[in-house]
Amino acid sequence: MATKLVALGCIVYGAAETGRVDVLVNNVGHGTYGAVEDVPMDEARRRREVNVFGAARLTQLVLPHCVADRGRSSPAGCTAWPSTRGPHAPTHRLHRTALVTHPAPHRGEPVPLLAPGVIHIAISKTNNAYLIEGDDGLTLVDVGSGKAVDLLLRTMTELGRDPADLNRIVLTHAHPDHVRGAPALREHTGARVLIHAADAAWLSDGRVPSDGRSSPAARWFDQLPAAHWTPFKADATVEDGELIAGSGGLRVIHTPGHSPGHIALLHEPTRTVLVGDAVFHARLLGYGPATFAAEPAARASGAARIPTDVTAVGFGHGAPLTGPGVDAFQAFLAKQR
Repeated sequence: MATKLVALGCIVYGAAETGRVDVLVNNVGHGTYGAVEDVPMDEARRRREVNVFGAARLTQLVLPHCVADRGRSSPAGCTAWPSTRGPHAPTHRLHRTALVTHPAPHRGEPVPLLAPGVIHIAISKTNNAYLIEGDDGLTLVDVGSGKAVDLLLRTMTELGRDPADLNRIVLTHAHPDHVRGAPALREHTGARVLIHAADAAWLSDGRVPSDGRSSPAARWFDQLPAAHWTPFKADATVEDGELIAGSGGLRVIHTPGHSPGHIALLHEPTRTVLVGDAVFHARLLGYGPATFAAEPAARASGAARIPTDVTAVGFGHGAPLTGPGVDAFQAFLAKQR
């Protein structure tokens, strides 16, 4: 009871003094060593109470003060070593990252700021979207599946923005993992959907047509319901070299190959390029599976149209690159020229 009162008192005092709780380090934990069969069950239960439920209770006490500042908690711990008797987790860490330049958490982590005005949103373990602060509101690049819509809406809210601030959705190409959520997100926000004219007809079809893939395996995949989306029409089309009005400086770069109308987008104010699926970053840089491309042989020439004088790179699939990592991207593009 004394320990509980001390913990509660420290949390209340800290929150009252600062108005927030940024980081909680939990050093309460204990364990004993020896054979598992030698530990009394009462001792094991008490250790579990301290090491696991104690950490969970601290999370409950801290979370309201974190949420008030749009934060989140993230408990983590270690399990027992083979020679440890009973649950042993002295290193449980409860942390809430101070959200200053990365203000909106998603999937338990702060949203990474790829560049000033360009936010990277991991909409799944493999797919990315990008939110750009524009002249007249927000622009979203790619949407992902229907399941991503709630995450995108929540992210905008946690950024302190009304979802109605989303004025446009720019699709890099018409593949299901990039467009399936677009109709629902447009309905929620009123945003206009933009895509290159060469891919626009695919949106109305609700699927990739048979001539949009280079292999029988991909054409078979496109017959599955999982590869279909609710048919919809784009509100406008974009073309190579166009500066999208109101987007905060997004310049269209036509990069055909993965699909006929595939585009990359250069955020000119920060020299950040969003390449969609023109280039994949799956440990190594490459073009992704040729199976799902419309014209695999055209992908290199399409990627060669992407500028190399950039400061950050966002991919449709794979972790973005900044700083020294951009050098590898520049070297990759140099080989395509």
